[in-house]
Amino acid sequence: MRRGNGPRPHIVTPGHGARSSPTTQSDLLRDVIDVLESSGADYRILNGYQGYPDVIPSDIDLLVPDPVAMARLLADRGVARLVQAVRYESTSYCFVLYRHTAGEPGYLLVDASADFRDQGRIFLGGVEILSGGRRYRSFSTAAADIEYACYLIKKLMKGDLNGGHGARLTELYREDPAACALRLRRFFPPREAELILDASQSGIWDDVRAHHRRLRRVLLLRVLRRHPLHVLRYWAGELARAWGRVRHPDGLVLVFFGPDGAGKSTVARLVERHLAPAFRTTRRYHLRPHFGGGVDEGPAMQEPHAQRPRRLISSLAKLSLWWADYQFSYLFHILPRLIRAGLVVFDRHFLDLSVDPVRYRFGGPLWLARAVGRLIPSAGTLFFYLDAPAHVVRERKVELPVGEIERQRRGYLQLIAGLPQGYVIDASSPAQEVADEIAETVLGALSGRTARRLGLRIPDA
Repeated sequence: MRRGNGPRPHIVTPGHGARSSPTTQSDLLRDVIDVLESSGADYRILNGYQGYPDVIPSDIDLLVPDPVAMARLLADRGVARLVQAVRYESTSYCFVLYRHTAGEPGYLLVDASADFRDQGRIFLGGVEILSGGRRYRSFSTAAADIEYACYLIKKLMKGDLNGGHGARLTELYREDPAACALRLRRFFPPREAELILDASQSGIWDDVRAHHRRLRRVLLLRVLRRHPLHVLRYWAGELARAWGRVRHPDGLVLVFFGPDGAGKSTVARLVERHLAPAFRTTRRYHLRPHFGGGVDEGPAMQEPHAQRPRRLISSLAKLSLWWADYQFSYLFHILPRLIRAGLVVFDRHFLDLSVDPVRYRFGGPLWLARAVGRLIPSAGTLFFYLDAPAHVVRERKVELPVGEIERQRRGYLQLIAGLPQGYVIDASSPAQEVADEIAETVLGALSGRTARRLGLRIPDA
């Protein structure tokens, strides 16, 4: 973490930089399909499309020859802001597209894969899936037998085959029984294939559900025997992908600073809610991660400066405990969450100690607290100082005198100026406006990071 002569902090004022567009998630999907169609791109929607574009129950499942090339096409056409590209298989990405609608954020999750694979097996290559297809409304879907095979395998792999899934499989089978039967016999021995065929014809899937573990085991073994080199190729790609995710996690850490009355807790909750669709998980900590467990914030301190600082030995012990807490939590809780594309939000942070030591009853030397703060992992973290005039902060919370608030304000401005990705936010506006502007700033940083990683055109600020 850089200190001292760091870059000038970014100054963000609510009302500037936020873009709004009268669109919905459905409009965003329409635009994605329009770009793919108009450019002549080869693609297939694999499943779950019956309600499109008006009803989108989950992410969009696409098969394309090259997911990154598709992302580049969408970025070049300006369809939306590409804020995340989570590589969950070596040939598959989950792209998070974002637009700011009238007063609400609009997200669309697009799963784009170059083949159909799972659990160490490559079941169908991209060329095979793209070789056939059918039209549904205004877009292209896979051939009935391809969709049937992919959907069945997906449900068997997950161990999730309910009545609705069975009904859909029967519907697909009846579109092209002969082709679906050929697909089954390719992936299953005769006895297992006949069991599934009987269910597909009758629409009664109870026996398949009862034997799904055996069917999955037979399926994996059959594919392994037929294509042993595919398994090696699969895991070689996975090792490279996993290492890339460790080196460049898709998650993000946000830290909020400011005196009592700046609105940190409220804004942190609103920002977390705004950004949640762009991440797989979210986690919020108050001041300390408590070795990954976290604790509730608890009631607000009525007199944060009422107690005397601890003695030197106790203060050094506290400093050591906090340092150990942050280090342990980062290695075993925060970093794994970041690798899995999670969002971590801190309402207050270790670095607050150097600005307001009295609140934390720290009686040790501040230079030591600052030195220890430099050892806290912070790569890629975005820091937000919520700034407001002292009289505004005082009106919201009267715990501290105006002079102390002004002193803290100077301290936080000095602190944020020394951080590599520090932002000063005008917090005198309503909390929702402040949170929306912070969220837009974070999404801008995410889209820039995604563009750099994929080699796309850097979006305009």
